[in-house]
Amino acid sequence: MGSRPFRWIIRHRWPALLIIDVLAMQVAFGLTYALRFDTGFFSAPLRPDFLPVAGLATLYWIILFTLTGAYRRKISTSRYEAVVEMIKPILLGLVILFLVTMDPEAPLSSTRLVLATYGALLFFTTSFGRISFRSFIRNLFRRRIGLFKSIIVGHGPRGQELLRVLQTQPVFGHEIIAVVTDKSDKDPCESLPSYHLDQLEDVLENPPGGEIEYALVALEPDKRDRVLSVIDRIHRHFIRVMIVPDFFQILVGMAKSRELYGVPLLEVFPDLLDPASQLIKRVIDLVVAFLVLIIGFPIMALVALAVKVDSKGPVLYRQKRVGYRGREFTLLKFRSMSVDAEKKTGAIWASEDDPRITRAGKFLRSSRLDELPQAWNVLLGHMSLVGPRPERKVFVDQFAKEIPFYTRRLNVKPGITGWAQVRRGYDASIDDVKDKLQYDLFYLENMSIGLDIKILINTIWVMFAGKGQ
Repeated sequence: MGSRPFRWIIRHRWPALLIIDVLAMQVAFGLTYALRFDTGFFSAPLRPDFLPVAGLATLYWIILFTLTGAYRRKISTSRYEAVVEMIKPILLGLVILFLVTMDPEAPLSSTRLVLATYGALLFFTTSFGRISFRSFIRNLFRRRIGLFKSIIVGHGPRGQELLRVLQTQPVFGHEIIAVVTDKSDKDPCESLPSYHLDQLEDVLENPPGGEIEYALVALEPDKRDRVLSVIDRIHRHFIRVMIVPDFFQILVGMAKSRELYGVPLLEVFPDLLDPASQLIKRVIDLVVAFLVLIIGFPIMALVALAVKVDSKGPVLYRQKRVGYRGREFTLLKFRSMSVDAEKKTGAIWASEDDPRITRAGKFLRSSRLDELPQAWNVLLGHMSLVGPRPERKVFVDQFAKEIPFYTRRLNVKPGITGWAQVRRGYDASIDDVKDKLQYDLFYLENMSIGLDIKILINTIWVMFAGKGQ
């Protein structure tokens, strides 16, 4: 087997972890089943069929592992962490099972002993599977197979120590392909291609050794004021960022880092959702969007008729918007403005009493019914039900220059609705954009299926209350 399949496994670990966990669950359940019914250690009630119960138990644990983040993408190969990660979901799962099967008259029944035995076996088998998998990845890294191509920003004492550790310890998974130096860095880097901080965009766009996957920021503490600017510049290229935090950041809890033989590293803006949750989110998108288009068809037919009767022009409004990772797509809406509304003014925001908005358009905007055709965009994968509002490229380019971390919004698919949309109205000024960005960043840092459901419920309330714009 060549190195390419190994690279894919390293970068997409969750399918392998899922298979390993399923096998471990079957072993744990099979051993528990045998102890329960074949050894005589416990009283033997009616023997249930193995496969249905094992299937339900496996589904239960996979859902629980997913909800507790057991399938999030991590670069770490620590086997200790692999064991610790299993404690939370298994303890939580056992508590739930204990409560569901509680018998007040027999709190120490054989069922309790069986569950405790099952939990211990499950912890052992899943931990063993994950330790084995991480040992496999560590062995690949030692052989320098599948390393993440990375650059180091900063070549002071911090940067030099980080470079030394990563070059001598490939087990941490980074292949350093270039170094970006600051003006105050006295010692040049002679072993790798070296760039100045002013050339950061050049190395990000045209890296010397292949596509950059990680940028490791190791600027000295007295350059803390530059760190945010550097992270923002890197993040616009959708490259994962890790920093060497200073003592102050660790002390106040800003950095939850892991150490590489004494060099702490903190990932900035880690994965928003684990792959399993992303799959669930996509399934919900498809199901709801399909139902909206089918069940809502009579409503959309009436809306289309109202738009056509109220003013001249097409029923649907098509406009290019910027979506995931900066890719443009054609957004669909029911037309709520007069035709050629921006012919004289160019691209501008709609105001509260905008004369360009038609009579039907006012109702459509307040009820959010103008956005129903975007369910088609969701089906096509351009959008999600919940996410930041998609914006036009002319505005995205402007905001990216004026507002730090604005492009962070592009790390997820835009949404028909979102936390910022239900909490604030449409943008009317640059201050509104900055304000709403705080809501978008809150959503990105707290993304979950539960939060999406909460936002959808809030959106339904906004629609019926007519509070949209």
